[in-house]
This record gives sequence, structure tokens and C-alpha cells, in this order.
Amino acid sequence: MMSEANDELDPISEAVGFIENILSNTVEQQYQGLKGLMLCSTTHVVELFKNPSFYYHVKRHPNHKHNHTQSPTAKSFSSPNSTQSSPGASPTQASSPSKSPSSPQSCSSEPCNTCSPNGSPKYSDIELDKLAKKRISNVKSLIDLCLSSTKKVQSAALRLLWHLSAQADLKVLLFEEGVLDKLKALMENDEKGKDDMEIRQNGIHRTEVQLASSAILQNITEYRFERGEINPNQVKIVNEGIVEMILIPRSKSNDKRVQFLTTLTIANLSMNEENHYILSKCKAFDCVESFVTSNSLHMDLVCHWITLQPHIPLLHSKYHQVQLFALYCLYNLMRNDQYKVEVWKGLSVNNGVQSIFLLLHSPHPKVVELARKIADQLQIEEPSVTVNTTKIGSDLRKLFNNQEFSDVCFVCEDKKLYAHKAICASRCEQLRAMFTWGKESKEQEINLPHIPYLAMYGILEYIYCGMATLTWENACDLLQWADFFSLSGLKSSCEFYLWHYIDIDNAPIILSVADKYRCTQLRNVSANFVIRNWEKIKDSQNWLTHVSPEIKSLISDKIYSLITCSCGCICSCVDDASNNKPMEAE
Repeated sequence: MMSEANDELDPISEAVGFIENILSNTVEQQYQGLKGLMLCSTTHVVELFKNPSFYYHVKRHPNHKHNHTQSPTAKSFSSPNSTQSSPGASPTQASSPSKSPSSPQSCSSEPCNTCSPNGSPKYSDIELDKLAKKRISNVKSLIDLCLSSTKKVQSAALRLLWHLSAQADLKVLLFEEGVLDKLKALMENDEKGKDDMEIRQNGIHRTEVQLASSAILQNITEYRFERGEINPNQVKIVNEGIVEMILIPRSKSNDKRVQFLTTLTIANLSMNEENHYILSKCKAFDCVESFVTSNSLHMDLVCHWITLQPHIPLLHSKYHQVQLFALYCLYNLMRNDQYKVEVWKGLSVNNGVQSIFLLLHSPHPKVVELARKIADQLQIEEPSVTVNTTKIGSDLRKLFNNQEFSDVCFVCEDKKLYAHKAICASRCEQLRAMFTWGKESKEQEINLPHIPYLAMYGILEYIYCGMATLTWENACDLLQWADFFSLSGLKSSCEFYLWHYIDIDNAPIILSVADKYRCTQLRNVSANFVIRNWEKIKDSQNWLTHVSPEIKSLISDKIYSLITCSCGCICSCVDDASNNKPMEAE
């Protein structure tokens, strides 16, 4: 708490006080801290949980509270999820308070003499490993409260995590700090307690736990975040076994809200092709269709935490069950005045109207029926002349590596790939130049000994089909040659694909590849992964042998910026995390 001399409580210091309560061992303090954070500015709470050094800095130096930034001299990788959430919030995003104080501003002050009497230490004198180990993860402490034996603390922790998991800046961090393990433990406890008398007597609490945990799971499994980034952990989440353990049982819940959130989770996971096998094996698509067929056409889906934003992209799904679910939710939500403005905004941003027109020609009658109802309700008519791009794409695919009518042949590793100069030149400027001015311009058989066959196969597949078949074995090579041929779309696809496979072993390799070929998003994600898992990676063979000195220096600088204060000094608030008393303001 701030002193009575202050006319007004500072919102950041107030939030820090509530986090201190969460970290305490007293149940009542934990509960008050959780309740208090729900009333704080979302921007400040997210920043404090995302950057532990910010928390320790404000706690130790309240007079510096508005000056937190990264160390001015430190080079850093900005997180791809580092900006504030857009108005198109996730379906489970709790409404934020109307007040939103300005973000902390850059600091231009001199180093703090109180914590560094002799000025900032030399970079080489800092024991980075020692200091980094002492940084406590406040997020992990919050997640642990999900399994609290005190019902009110557990409920409050889950409600706060529900709200925070809707924020793009925390989705990945929550997964990496183990929120999925706690959700799985909650599910196991729920199953064990089904016949327990105490559970039956406290049905309301059990319902709250199921609803909040389902919402958190839906948030962290979204395919695309609010600003369009691909979720880098989707494949890892599915591989944790949640489909069979959590999603299938909860899709049959008696609570329609839990059913809805679980079905939406499955639908979002299905947008990643890598998850198709497991979803099909567990018959998850049947659960999606069952949600629609087992409920009435006019279902009340209106809740304060549901938005249209995540449903409209699902219209692009290749699976008719997901299309049906998206149309069903869209139809029911748009009948309510609350969503009328949001409907047109969502449709325009995501090419939703075009998707509805395409679904009018679906081979599945139920999809056509709902698409027609939505078109009629929106009072939109299908154009008299439409271009079926899907048909054009499938026809063009027939020419891929087809010797018939081919006028050029690429030879890689003594294997031939047949192509057509007109198509290649129209899709790739590098090949256009090769056919126009290069020595190959007059040749029908072009030898490319330096390009692997599978890489060139992927290049041509992308040129003809608009996509390439990606695997872990070919993604890095294909990214390299996509950069060589200036195929930015294919390069981005390789980037997004590699996101899903970053782990302790390959993170240094992916970071090096991303830096070499200027893949900004992939470099940000892999660099932040390395920093979060520094203790496990820093001595690995891949880190020692595959990473350049420049990248190692940049990572060290980033770690330095995380353990220093905004004024550039090494604070005892970071060096001694056990010190709970703030310094007096000077």
C-alpha cells in the first residue's frame, strides 16, 4: 500500500502490491491479491507478469515506477506478441476496466546510486547465470494457485487466468510456465471426485472450475492470436494428449457453456493441418458436428465473454463439421443486437462474405442451409458471375511436374522436374530473369546441381499449387531456397511451420536459420524461447556449435536487459528476490 501522504494511488505500484499478496503463503492475502488484480489495468498486470524484472524493480524502487524499459544499450529481439491487444478480443476475454493509464515511458535518468554506489558494473563483471536463476516467475506462482485446496483461492486464480489467457502477450508464456499441466491435473481430480459426496454438495464450485479451465484451454489453443500471429504451441499442446483426456469428455458436458468452449477449442485446433491425424483418430470432428445437431437451431450463445472474432476465420476450414459449427455460432450470435456492428467488421476483415458465398455451393446440405440463412439475414446476394478459385487451383495443380505440354525441365540430383516457363515466370521473378537473360534462357533442360531435389520440388509445388508440403526434414532447406527465389509467401509458410517445432534441442538451430535468412518473426519467437529456457540450452552442443558469436552476444544482451533496472543498474531487488521490503523513495 502507498503511504497516506499520496493523494492518489499509483496503479502500477498497486498492482505490484497485489502480486506480492499472491506470492505470500497466507490464504487470505492470496485471495485479496487475486481479487485486486482483476480490478487493475490489464496493460499493467500483463506487463508485470510478462517481465519479472519490472515487478522487482517497481517493488524495490517505487520512484522509478514510470521509467521501466529495457536497458538503453541492450540490443533486443522484440516479441511478436508485444503490442497491446486489439479490439477484436478472444472469445474468452474478460472486459478490461475503462481506465487505461499510459504505458511506462523510456527512462533517461542516470544510474541509481542507491543500488550501484559505484555506477553500473561492467558487462563482463556480471554473473548473468547467478542473477537469472534468482528471477522468480510470478506467472508460475499464479498458475500453482489453480490447484489450491482453498476453494475461493482456486476460483479466483482461475478467473484471473481466464482473463489473462485472453491477452496475446501471455498466451505462449502461460503454456511454457505449465498451465496445461495444471488444467490436466484439474481434469483428473474432477474425474476422481465424480462420486464424492463433498463434490456433489459443492456443485457450483465444480461448475466454475470446469468453465474457467475450459475457457483458459480455449484461449491458449487458438490457431491465430488477435493480431494474426500463428500460435507456436498448437502442435505441442495436442501432442500432450489433451484431445482424448480433456476435450472429448468435456464435449459431452451437461453445461452448454463448457460444451461450446470445448467445441470451439477443437475447431481452432483443426485449423492446423498437423493436428488432423490425432483429431480424426479421437473422432473429435464428430463432437464438433454433434454440438450443432444436438442443439436447437436457435440457441442462446450470448455471454459477455463471447465475441464473433474467432468464429469467422473458421469459415475457411476444409472440414465440413467445422464449417457447420462456425455457421451455427455466427447465425445465433448475429441475431442479437449486441453483435450487429461486429458482424460486418468481422466479415470484412476475414473475407467472410466470400466464404459464405462459397459455402452456398458446399456438397453438405446442412452447411448450405445455414449459409443461406445467414446470407438472407445479412441481405446479401451472390454475384451472378463468380470465379471459382478452388477449381482454378485444382486444375493448375494437374500441370505440376507433368511432362505433357512442358517446355522446361529442371534437373536436381540427377532427377527431373517438369515445368512450364509461362507459369514459372508469372509466379517467380527470379525464374523470369533466368528464362529472359540467363544462360538457361535457350535451354529446355536446366541443371541445378546446387539445389536439393526436394527443395526444388517444394519450390515448384508452391508455384503451381500456392502451397508446399512441409515436413521437419525439408522446412529449413525450403526456407533457404524460398529466400533465394524471393518467394515471400513460401518463406512465411516455412517460418510458421517451424514455430510449431521449436524445442530445447533444436531452438539454437532454428534461431540461426531465422537470423541468416532474415526471418524476423521466427527469430523473435526462437530467441525468446532460448531466453526463457536459458538454463537448459546454454551448455547444449547445438548452442555451442551452431550459433554464431553475434547471436550469442545478442542473447546475452537481452538477458542483461531483463535483469537490470530501467536506470541501467544491477539492482539488489533482482539479485535478492527474497527481499520483500521496498526501498524508501528518495
